[in-house]
Amino acid sequence: MEHKKRQVPPLLTRILEADKTITGHICFAAEKALPLHRWKPTFHLLEFSCHGAPTIAAAVAGIYLFRDTSIDCFLVNVFAALLLDLVCVAVVKAVARRRRPAPNRDDRLTVQAVDQYSFPSGHACRAVLLSGLLLSRAAWPPLLAPPLLAWAACVCASRMLLRRHYLLDVLAGMALGYLEYAVVLWLWLDGESCRGWVRWLGGVLGDDGADPEL
Repeated sequence: MEHKKRQVPPLLTRILEADKTITGHICFAAEKALPLHRWKPTFHLLEFSCHGAPTIAAAVAGIYLFRDTSIDCFLVNVFAALLLDLVCVAVVKAVARRRRPAPNRDDRLTVQAVDQYSFPSGHACRAVLLSGLLLSRAAWPPLLAPPLLAWAACVCASRMLLRRHYLLDVLAGMALGYLEYAVVLWLWLDGESCRGWVRWLGGVLGDDGADPEL
């Protein structure tokens, strides 16, 4: 059964075409100035470092392994934030349905198999969300703030340089990530609520001693 093609408003069409042109100029200038082919392994590592599955797995593993109440509370909130992020990004992508840049349309192993839509960038969204939470809620030494911000900036930039997204996708992802960060701070779970979630997660993982204080 054929799906009726969506009619895109002329103004939106012009915005999207300008976005493609600007993104192309940025990538072309970067390719002329830098040996991007040598940086691709680094870009792929950045891509993996902010992928949804590894970040959620790391949060769950941290809750399971660390037995410090303050760490558990932080990780439970991060886990909830990542679930919120997955839902928000999936909903916006399903509504927007913008196709990825042409170089990725045949990349079925790393892109198409996961999701074929481009707007917004889930990696940029997650990078802003996680860096915000780590800077505002984790007990980080001040010296770690610049590397963390640099990581988030590099993740966002690499999405364009890998031709995974257009500039507008990345900017929208960053804006959505900041909005999610504000919502998570507003709904931040206290210690008692987090301990309840840790008990539940311990039961799911088959570890009745997930919360040693209870």
